[in-house]
Amino acid sequence: SNTNERTLVFSLFTKNTFIGNTINISKPKKYSLINNQIITQEKSLEITLFSLAIFNSLVIDYIARFMIQIHANKTYLMRLPIPQPSAEEINNNPIYKKLMLNALKLTLYYNYEDFKELAEKFNLKKEDIPKTDKQLDLMKIENDCLVAKLYDINLEELKHICLGFKVLKNKYPQYLEMLLDKYE
Repeated sequence: SNTNERTLVFSLFTKNTFIGNTINISKPKKYSLINNQIITQEKSLEITLFSLAIFNSLVIDYIARFMIQIHANKTYLMRLPIPQPSAEEINNNPIYKKLMLNALKLTLYYNYEDFKELAEKFNLKKEDIPKTDKQLDLMKIENDCLVAKLYDINLEELKHICLGFKVLKNKYPQYLEMLLDKYE
C-alpha cells in the first residue's frame, strides 16, 4: 500500500536458506510439452537477474500498488506487465544487460561472500560493486530510469509515479529528487 516505503522487495536467496511462510519464493522455470511429457527447465541466471531488476523498480512497484493490499501473492505478480526476454536477448540488448548486471551488483553490495561465484561467473570484481550508500542509490536510480524508459514513461508520468511513494519521499526525499534529476 502507499503507507509503506515499497510494496515489492525482491532478492536472491543464498543456498540452503530457510524461508518462512509469509515470504514467497520462486525458482524460475520454463515448462514445455515435448512428446506428451511436461519438461521442466530452470531459467537462466540472466533471466533471474533481469527479472530482479524489473521487479525492484519503482514503475512495477507503482503498478503493483493498485492490486496488492497486504500480501504480494503470486496471482498479483503474474498480472504485472513484465518483459520476458530470453538469456540471449538479455545479453544482446545493452539496456537489458545493464539491468541484469546492476541487479547482480546490488545483490553483491549487500552480500558479496555468499554470491561470490556469481560475481566470478559474470566477471565482476569487488571494485565494480558500489562502495557507498550514494553509489548504491545511483545504481538503483539508473535501474529505475532504464525501466521507466522500457515502459516509455515520460518525465511528467515519472513525476506522477513518484507521488505514489509518500513514505519513500518522507524518509529519503533525496532519492526521488535524484531520480527525477537523472531522468532524461
